[in-house]
Amino acid sequence: KGAIRNARQQIDFFHNQYVFATSKLYLNKMRRKILELGMHIEYKAFQKTGNQKHLIQALLFADQAKSNVLNERMQLASIVNSNAISHDTRDLRFQRVYQLNQYETDGNTNEAIKLRNSIDSLDRALGLKKSKSFSAEGLQRIQRGMTDNQLLIEYFIVKSTLYTFSITKDNISATQKQFTATQEVLTYYQILQNPSVSIEDFWKSSIPLYELLIPMGIENYTDVTIIPDGVLYFLPFGTLINNSTAKPSWGSLPYLEKSHTLSYDFSLQTMTQASTYDYSSSYTGFAPRFDNNEKLTYLT
Repeated sequence: KGAIRNARQQIDFFHNQYVFATSKLYLNKMRRKILELGMHIEYKAFQKTGNQKHLIQALLFADQAKSNVLNERMQLASIVNSNAISHDTRDLRFQRVYQLNQYETDGNTNEAIKLRNSIDSLDRALGLKKSKSFSAEGLQRIQRGMTDNQLLIEYFIVKSTLYTFSITKDNISATQKQFTATQEVLTYYQILQNPSVSIEDFWKSSIPLYELLIPMGIENYTDVTIIPDGVLYFLPFGTLINNSTAKPSWGSLPYLEKSHTLSYDFSLQTMTQASTYDYSSSYTGFAPRFDNNEKLTYLT
């Protein structure tokens, strides 16, 4: 219990310290590591005690770590877009954030830190409140809005371990597996882009990923929402196939998307924000970069 309490205190510290950073410098790696620790401790406590509260807290930690910069920026953007702030002030803030991202991209750390502090001061002057972390109450709201045919799957990768959380209207469960399939996922991604790939190569590459990633009992649900993590963002889950004794042909392959309606999201937190956000006068766009992966740089 003491270790769990300490992990939660560390998470709260980082969240309160850097919630206004609007910067990848602090929100990304440092906060993710702390949340991974908290998730691991809570999951171990669940395995030992069977107490569902530990499993829920493990899921919440995993979700907070998911796209944490995205979550913070979406929350802050919803506040900045309120009518209480003038258009000039709003434009000034977004200009500073844009310049901040330019400094970070160019590796200009000193200027990035100075500008981040300037943005923090502006936020305090505007009286913007710090965002709240996604909570158990938010998870319950999601479950209450689900139907009997819906399944929500959230993945979380910590080093060589894959955690798969399955959420339904009435239940939350999880599995823990060894994960060494990073290269297999990237290879599968390349196979899908090769129009001359043989059906045998596709078959051999897809089935192991299905068996690793797709939880048992998915056949009991028609609508599935997937929240990936890490390298799994490159994976089009709808193309995965389960094992079959039938002689394969492209038209007869049992693709996951044939039997299920699939949708994707970044996190549980962004799901709840999307359901309450007013899109009538604003737009949010994201453009990924793959500079650190030679095989995927052409997508940038």
